[in-house]
Amino acid sequence: MTAPPPPPPGYPAPPPPGGYSYPPPPPPPAWVLPKEAYTPWLNRLLAFLIDWTPIWLVFVVPMLGVLIMDGADCFDSIYGSGGGYCSTAAANSWLIVQLIAFLPGTVYFFWNFGYRQARRGRASANQC
Repeated sequence: MTAPPPPPPGYPAPPPPGGYSYPPPPPPPAWVLPKEAYTPWLNRLLAFLIDWTPIWLVFVVPMLGVLIMDGADCFDSIYGSGGGYCSTAAANSWLIVQLIAFLPGTVYFFWNFGYRQARRGRASANQC
């Protein structure tokens, strides 16, 4: 018994005898971006800081205000696990500032990390 002749150029090979088929071809090689296509580490760090600074200010500034005005004991009672209760005029005013700033901070968070990144694929600092 002789083998069948090879197929003409440009045509696939005939299936092997016995009802078996050839294995699928290997996948194409993965496409790799060149190093120049990636944003440098320092730019990414600065973008992270710019994106998160407004949110941290909403929480850190009132905390520092309570710490400076009423001391560590009152600060620990409000924010820590002091277990006590601190109700001074300064502490209450800083807590009110924090509550008022919480709404714009929340709006900024969802606008920057939800809306902008969903539409553009980047946040405010990643304009490059």
